[in-house]
Amino acid sequence: MGTCCQATKQTRYRYSIEQHNMAALMLVRAATARGARRLTWRRREMPLDRNHAHLHGVSVQVPPSGTCRRSLAGCAAFSSSSSSASSSSSSSSSSSSSAAHISVDALVVGGGPLGVLAVADIVGTAPGLPVVRSVAWVDDRGFGCGMLGTYGDVPGNTSVGSLRRSFRAFPALDFDRCQAQRPAGGRLLDLPAADTCLLGLCADALADSTDLLRQRVDCVHGRVTSLVCAGPGHPWAAQVSHKATKQDERGNGTAPLTCNEAPIATITAPRVVLAPGAAPRPLPETWSLYGGETVSLHTALSTDRLREYAAVRMKQQGVTNTPAHPPPSSGHWAVVGNSHSGMLAAKNLLEVGGAERVTVTQRRPLRWAESHNGGHANDADGGWVRFDGSGLKGEVARWAREDVPGLQAAGVLELRDEDRGVPLHTQLADAAHVVFAIGFEPVGLPKVVFEGKRVDPREAHDGFTGAIAPALGALGIAFPESYTDPEGNTETRVGFACRGMKHTKRTLRNIGVR
Repeated sequence: MGTCCQATKQTRYRYSIEQHNMAALMLVRAATARGARRLTWRRREMPLDRNHAHLHGVSVQVPPSGTCRRSLAGCAAFSSSSSSASSSSSSSSSSSSSAAHISVDALVVGGGPLGVLAVADIVGTAPGLPVVRSVAWVDDRGFGCGMLGTYGDVPGNTSVGSLRRSFRAFPALDFDRCQAQRPAGGRLLDLPAADTCLLGLCADALADSTDLLRQRVDCVHGRVTSLVCAGPGHPWAAQVSHKATKQDERGNGTAPLTCNEAPIATITAPRVVLAPGAAPRPLPETWSLYGGETVSLHTALSTDRLREYAAVRMKQQGVTNTPAHPPPSSGHWAVVGNSHSGMLAAKNLLEVGGAERVTVTQRRPLRWAESHNGGHANDADGGWVRFDGSGLKGEVARWAREDVPGLQAAGVLELRDEDRGVPLHTQLADAAHVVFAIGFEPVGLPKVVFEGKRVDPREAHDGFTGAIAPALGALGIAFPESYTDPEGNTETRVGFACRGMKHTKRTLRNIGVR
């Protein structure tokens, strides 16, 4: 995926940009500035403008000119160096000096659900209408809605009606038209408003909207490694490198996946929104003393992945997978944490994972989200919700209320208060398998420098306003919203519908985007 330069009557620069849309954008801009009049894509000639920067494989024809050749050569160096995963140190050095530079009105970092909402709110208009703002969108996961797409079989805890209202609050998502193009049975439009749904339907709807938005903004597949601003009134400069992050499936935590750390672009913007991903918090330092097996929360939350896990165990034990042979008993499991994720993991282990007994350790009693003043527990139109961020909701709440008491009486499920004075590996020494549901932390955060001083985004983030520094805001599971209910209870909460929509719009206003 490099470049091909051929000196003939016309000089043709061919770029393959399957992953690097920015290369084509810079190529189009440079070519236009030097007199290019058309581009050829898959044997079709089109007017040369920035709206075609998202096409996969662009060939631009320009008049022979030394200045034009030098300008496009800079783009060529950018494209070829950023697409090579095995470049030498010398080529990395040269690519650093030839990295593309782009100036936009706003930069959004992260392609997950809240990143999608941020881009949609900044664009602000329905498809087909002119975009009054130039937006750069950077994601290191290929604009695949973050990790949401990997939890398609996980039950959501938000009403379908609230989801639909949230999508429709952003005209740029073009929700109803996208839903109409999906087959019946696979649409949010087909379900009763009061029901909840699997996260897969939300991921599909967001994927449709992502495809639309990518055609209207400047997309870069990479990772923002640094954000620097000289002070109030000055723009932010973001350095983008070829560096992605993936989750370590062997346990909790993350590991960097480095393709090419050389800079591929520098983006300057007066306003920046961070919506990076998050991963389960790392395990306690003393956990290495535990003698059993640690299973990732990523596996325990998904019934499909748990079935695969059980199938592997059956194969290892030489058991044939038939209706007459259910998954073999895996003995005693433990789940650390009784949050929504922890209780969902316990439910899955008992129903699908073949667990004979499950112990859930807790630092506080179970909570349920409670609706007040007529507001539904996620719609809250005119009402409010107690324990909106920490309470159980949806199918997990129903299971905890109706089934857990009987399971406790039968000795199948135990809710055990954690003893903070005793190491966990000692408390859970009798468990053969352990799942940690102890919260999430940001991954892939850039280095932030403001007025010459290093800023820790996590410490500087104001959960009420969404701001980290002037003209720099943050959203999503990595930077949850802080919320105080009418009774004075303050907690953090995350989510896509209703509260996520409102917090997104509020954060963008607070940093001056809207």
